[in-house]
Amino acid sequence: MNRRAYSRLDVEIPCRARRRGQQGPLPRVHTLNISRGGMLLLWKDDDGLLSTPVLGEELDIDLILPEPPAVQQYGHRCIRCKGEVIRVSAVDASQSRVAVRVTAMNFQHLEPGFGEESEGDLVTLGPSARR
Repeated sequence: MNRRAYSRLDVEIPCRARRRGQQGPLPRVHTLNISRGGMLLLWKDDDGLLSTPVLGEELDIDLILPEPPAVQQYGHRCIRCKGEVIRVSAVDASQSRVAVRVTAMNFQHLEPGFGEESEGDLVTLGPSARR
C-alpha cells in the first residue's frame, strides 16, 4: 500500500545543499525525486571530508533551474528551500540518499552567495503540505 500524501516526480536536478550555518565546501547533490512536500537527494562525498546529514538536521537547498531563453534578461533562477532531514540511507561509502521534508521555499535569482535571504522572503508551507 502506498502511504504517500503526494505523488512524486522522478527528476534529477542539480542542487546546492548546506547545513544551517555551514561554511566551506558543499557536497555534490542532486534530486532523485520531488513531491509537493519534500524531496529525495543523492548526497555525494567523494573525498570523505563532508559527513552525511542526520535525522532532524535543518538544510538550506537551492534547486538550480535550467536556463530558459530569457536568462539574459531575467537572470538565472533557483528554488531556495528550507527543509528537515527525515530519513537517511547509505548507498555506498561515499553516497547516501537523504529524504527532506520541505518547510519553506521561494523562487529567486541564483547568486554566488548562499543562504543570505531574509526569513520573510520564504513561503512557509502549511501543515497540509507537510503530511
